[in-house]
Amino acid sequence: MAYGKFSPAIVNNYNLVDYTVGGTKYANISIFKTTPATMSVAPAYYLKGNKKLMENLHPEGVLADKLVAKCTASPMTYGQTGDTSYGLYYTVGGTLFYSGKQLPTPGSYTPDTQGHDWPAFCVKKDGSAIIRWFDNSSALTTALPYCSAIIAAGNPLVYGGQSVFESIIKSTADAMLKIYDPNEKDSSKQHFNNNICTPILSPAYRVFFGHKSDGSYFLVCLDRCTMDMRVGAKLMCDLGCDYAVNEDGGQAVQMRVATGYTGSKYQPGQMTSGGTDYYGACICAYLK
Repeated sequence: MAYGKFSPAIVNNYNLVDYTVGGTKYANISIFKTTPATMSVAPAYYLKGNKKLMENLHPEGVLADKLVAKCTASPMTYGQTGDTSYGLYYTVGGTLFYSGKQLPTPGSYTPDTQGHDWPAFCVKKDGSAIIRWFDNSSALTTALPYCSAIIAAGNPLVYGGQSVFESIIKSTADAMLKIYDPNEKDSSKQHFNNNICTPILSPAYRVFFGHKSDGSYFLVCLDRCTMDMRVGAKLMCDLGCDYAVNEDGGQAVQMRVATGYTGSKYQPGQMTSGGTDYYGACICAYLK
């Protein structure tokens, strides 16, 4: 089902496009589409107190000259808890991190509240992807051999090719909970937590991340127009995503693209106008 349309059409690597849905146009959206045969994605992650400029964030296990694009990852804490990225990350180099701490083993993983844990976007070794909510260390231990990377997210948007806001969808694992039910929001009976990131129906600068069944990944940054998550889910569905998530937004929105991957119209470097000075994590597209 198509909700809206892009102008111009999306091509591999960097795009600056408008998206029109329901009579509303959202202008100047930066979208990086990976080339399925040659590219994959991985997180760059740094422990609490060691934030870096996004241009200096580098994923463990990936050579620097293989990086082609970067964008904002999951939200960060501030204040007394320290500046650290929320959620579960697994690097190509084989290191696990959870909410600011390095995990010595998968068995040392202790999730937060049942059903409200941060979504884990699993990049699988066979080229597929899935969103998981690991509610125990045993589930993570079982899944990890099939994953090349795990990237934390704020909220689910698309699951199994469907927007989580247009119908009630249950996860295929992780206790088979409903993903989002507007009548039970913030309930332990569903995975969605409306308190994470800007609320669903509130317009904000956004970062979305998704996967298409042909092996493409999408890094999407809205820094020149605002959008609510429900429209964002429609956008990711129209990109053809089978799984997609909402990452950090607001003043944190940033995308960087390397030379040779911006097309003929755009100069490489920072493709967005905003962004904070320092980050604890980012999502990286790289050459396999």
